[in-house]
Amino acid sequence: MKKYFLFLAFALATGISCAFAGVKPEVSPRVQHSFEKEFPKASVIAWGEDEGYIKATFVMNYSRMEAWFNEEGKLLGAVRNLSFSQLPLNVVKGINNRYPSANIIEILEITNEEGTTYRVTANEMNKTMILVSTPEGHVVKTGRVRK
Repeated sequence: MKKYFLFLAFALATGISCAFAGVKPEVSPRVQHSFEKEFPKASVIAWGEDEGYIKATFVMNYSRMEAWFNEEGKLLGAVRNLSFSQLPLNVVKGINNRYPSANIIEILEITNEEGTTYRVTANEMNKTMILVSTPEGHVVKTGRVRK
């Protein structure tokens, strides 16, 4: 039931944000076909443009996701929000071993031609940091978020 309400809240927020968004980009049939092939169970789809690429924001399996396509319809990459419990065990162990007292703020799973990485925003001792992990659990601190 909780997932249903989260989905409903996200769907409402997406719908409202789309209503106030500017002009929607024209989505070519190639991009549309590629999207439907890659994400057949997607819902609440909003299209946009980001740095010259076509971006689809959508919900699939109760997860908010984004996917980027070029003009020819090629999927360039996808990002989805995850919870800590959805991370692979190696990633969980890597983060817990290296940053045992960190509080996780956000987790993104990034998939592209180079493979899959996990971008974790965490807070430790009042410092917000960005961690990137491979699926094998190799964690690298890529920087601090300045306030």
